[in-house]
Amino acid sequence: MVDSDSWNLVLAALGVLVPILLGLYEFAIAGRKRLGYRIQMDTIGGSGAGLSSPDAGALERLVHGENAEPLKAPSFMLLRVENYGTTNITPEDYAVPNNDPVGIRVKFPGRRVAGMVITELSDESLAPNFTRENGLRVAEDVIELPRVSLNPYQHYKVLAVLDRRPETLNSPELIKEPEVIGGIKGGVARRLFHGGLLGKRKDVGTFGVLKETRSERLSVRLVVALSTFLVSIILVQYVVSQYRSTAPLDCATGQLDVVGSTAFQPALADAKAMYEKTCPGSTINVNTTGSGAGLSVLNDAGNQLNRAEFESGEGDFTSPEIIAFSDGPKSGDYPLLLPQPVAFSLFGVVANPEAAVQDLSADQIRMIYAGQITEWGQVGGKPGLPIRLVSRDSNSGTRKTFEKHVLDPDPSDGVPGREPRITSDDCLVFDPGVAPARCERDSTAALLAKVATTPGALGYAEAQAAVGRDDVVQLRIGGQPATLEGADQGTYPFWETVYGYTYSDPRPDSLAASFLRYLTNQVGKDIVRSHGHSPCADLENPMSCQPELPTAQQAVADPRHGLPPR
Repeated sequence: MVDSDSWNLVLAALGVLVPILLGLYEFAIAGRKRLGYRIQMDTIGGSGAGLSSPDAGALERLVHGENAEPLKAPSFMLLRVENYGTTNITPEDYAVPNNDPVGIRVKFPGRRVAGMVITELSDESLAPNFTRENGLRVAEDVIELPRVSLNPYQHYKVLAVLDRRPETLNSPELIKEPEVIGGIKGGVARRLFHGGLLGKRKDVGTFGVLKETRSERLSVRLVVALSTFLVSIILVQYVVSQYRSTAPLDCATGQLDVVGSTAFQPALADAKAMYEKTCPGSTINVNTTGSGAGLSVLNDAGNQLNRAEFESGEGDFTSPEIIAFSDGPKSGDYPLLLPQPVAFSLFGVVANPEAAVQDLSADQIRMIYAGQITEWGQVGGKPGLPIRLVSRDSNSGTRKTFEKHVLDPDPSDGVPGREPRITSDDCLVFDPGVAPARCERDSTAALLAKVATTPGALGYAEAQAAVGRDDVVQLRIGGQPATLEGADQGTYPFWETVYGYTYSDPRPDSLAASFLRYLTNQVGKDIVRSHGHSPCADLENPMSCQPELPTAQQAVADPRHGLPPR
């Protein structure tokens, strides 16, 4: 079955191709001849007192006829005649009797012609056409123009000086617009532009007095047919778009709860908003309180929903509409939770600006958390300023990532590092004589806020969350900044894979399955990138969503081939 995107492509292609084909037929195949004209100027030069102005100059000496009769109310008209088609116009093409040398007549109702010249020839080869013998004449209120051969886009202009007839001097309403009379056999004669007398103007493209032959009626039919076709295309696309807005491809309806990682929460919030906008009828609640807490919520909900299956020992498990996002893999306590790698995330170590440091080695960080370094002067920072550790609670995936990738001195032993015990509840008053001084916070935002307001504080958070803040300093680790390139090359250690967990396999048409697919399609990947994460599909090993180290580094970093350094 053809989907709405395919229909839109087909309709868009038709909307482009049909006008092109009709245009090619009209100009290239049919090749109708087109004779156009523009009245570029038709304006009064003055009358009465206006002609007696000290600046009138030669205008007040304009005369008419052999008796040199002064002009009473002169006006000036500039007419451009042009071949605007793609086919040559010959003398035989003019729609006049064969014995008539005149091809076009320009009549001026209410005025008479005082003088006329041909000017601005597009090609000097046109000049011999404009002689009395060839039909160039003035007869009172009419200018007669010869049957001039015009190649495509050739043109000439007629400049005329006119005067009002005596009966119109006091009745300007008797003066009418110029009438251009003529036609082309098998072609189109059309007025392109007209600037009217006394400031009157007509729109570009209005048809003039010149009449078309049969091809004009055909052109009108084509224009009507083309306009109808294009309107139909627009209406059909509108209907298709309305249908798509109510039932987009791969959308699901219902309610979904998203729990887990606070570090991944900003990306999830944006993805939720875009999904709900794209898929009407869907409601996604984002309530992140930590990776461990999210996994526990999902597992408890699934167990409750499948209590009957557990008691009977048979039947398929039902997946609740919940997704738990975790920084790193689950523990072994949740055998029915199934992962899907979503993103590769960076984390960073942050410090209060008063610490006056920019870089710590991995060994220095481990010594600080072991209580062997207790003040910033020992690592080149502010002398005498105590180091106060602000950490995440035990439900945090960010904390587990920090313990595994930064605090663990021996990744090969399979035992991650551990943070020391809490020595303060409020991060202000610490147990005396106990090192290191340490407190906990339950979210990324709360940790960063506490580090920013606690002199000497040191903590860790999702890297993008600290970008743009001037109240915390994101430290380098071993001289390496927090970059995806550094993690991918194995030089930056603090990273983790973000997984989306479901309880067993959700139905393919469920909102949970649809939202996970959304996060890995183009729109979802763009949202993930905008928050500083790398979509798993962008990595060389998207199935494991781990950076690939050069072969020579793999054995050195970890004897278990294929696993990144911690």
